[in-house]
Amino acid sequence: MKDENQFFELGTAILFLTTSFFCLISFSYNRNIFLLLLSILLFFGAGEELSWGQNFIGFKTPDELKKINVQKEFNLHNIEIFNTNNFDHTQKKGWRRLFEINFLFRIFIILYGIILPLSVFHNKWINNIVFKIKIPIPLFL
Repeated sequence: MKDENQFFELGTAILFLTTSFFCLISFSYNRNIFLLLLSILLFFGAGEELSWGQNFIGFKTPDELKKINVQKEFNLHNIEIFNTNNFDHTQKKGWRRLFEINFLFRIFIILYGIILPLSVFHNKWINNIVFKIKIPIPLFL
């Protein structure tokens, strides 16, 4: 196993997988499609975090993926368009940074984890829509 798949990567993958499992359990009780989608997204995040077990199992990256993957690993988030770096290992600049997976993850967290809960709390119209289509809302403690 590579050094990069040590404590933090493994811990993040375990948290993603655990949360995915709980979302799936919740979906089985109330059939809320958003919980199923969140479960799939979190499962995908866990797999991506560990390159789908490549460093544990030791399988090779397919040649076609190796050609477009900055780290030559079996995952999508290191494909050059989503990676922070170009193939020459220089950091992206300008509009090309909009597609970085880290940027997209931050946008998701800001929209779903901060703006949506605040909007639901402060705007009755948004609250009614979210309640009607049953979007699960993260709570602030």
